[in-house]
Parts: sequence; structure tokens; C-alpha cells
Amino acid sequence: MNKIQTLNTVKKQYLNQLLEFVEYASLQEINHLSNAIHQGASSQHCGHWKKEQNTFASCENENCQMLTECLELIATLPDPDGRPEFFNFNFDGNTVQEKEKQTKRQIRQQYCKNLSTSLSHNRHCQIEEALLSIPDNAWTTLEELSTQVKQKLSLRKPHPNN
Repeated sequence: MNKIQTLNTVKKQYLNQLLEFVEYASLQEINHLSNAIHQGASSQHCGHWKKEQNTFASCENENCQMLTECLELIATLPDPDGRPEFFNFNFDGNTVQEKEKQTKRQIRQQYCKNLSTSLSHNRHCQIEEALLSIPDNAWTTLEELSTQVKQKLSLRKPHPNN
């Protein structure tokens, strides 16, 4: 008969897995995990080393608290097991990938903001479809996005109701 694990048992298993991950992961991988815990770029600056308290800051999120415990443990271990580089790195979830995504969102928003309000509903829908079909790696600026949308719209076959 299978024994049902208690919540404490599962938490201990998770903490052990997290500890093993933090021990060997790169700073960016840990930062990415911090971002995943907060479901977006963290504004709480969790994982920032507070020298005066000799601890990492954390928020109310239990997963963040567990990550912080692991960071503290590994950061403060003596050499060769300790990772003092943690003291100078802010695990705030703001990974390079998240910053790039944020920039892309801002460019898309700017593109939509610049659209004429006199466009028909159908035209807005066509533009939205074009925007959704263009991969993020196909453009880096507002001008490039605009060109990509124009190309997508010119390739579209006209709808009989347009």
C-alpha cells in the first residue's frame, strides 16, 4: 500500500532539490528560478544580500523563502563548497530574457498606440493577427516591427467582406 506523503515531507524533498540546484546552478539559472517563483520580473528584490543582517532578503512567498534559505546556506559555507559570489548578485528575477520580453512588450504597445483611431474594426483585427504571427526574433525595433506587419498584411488575401 502506498503511503501518502505529508506536506512537510514534500517540502523537505523540495528544499533538498532546491539546495542541490542552488549549489551547482549558474547565477542566471538561479535568477531565472527567482523569476519563475514570482511569475514575472520580481519587483521585490528578493535574494538581495543584506550585509547588516547577514541574510538574503525574501518576501512572503514560501518558495522564495525556501530559495533564500538555500542561498544563505550555500553562500556562507566555507571554501570550496561556499559560493561567495552570491553576496554581490541580486537575485531579483530580472533576467536578460525577461528584460528582452519587457522591451518587446513595450515596442508592441507603442506600435498599437500609434495606430490610427479611424481604422475599421476588421483592419484592427488583421493587424492584431499579423502582430501575433510575427516571431519576436524577427524584429528588434518599432520600425522593424512596423515593416514586418506591413509585409504580413500585404501577403494577406483580401477577405470578401473587406
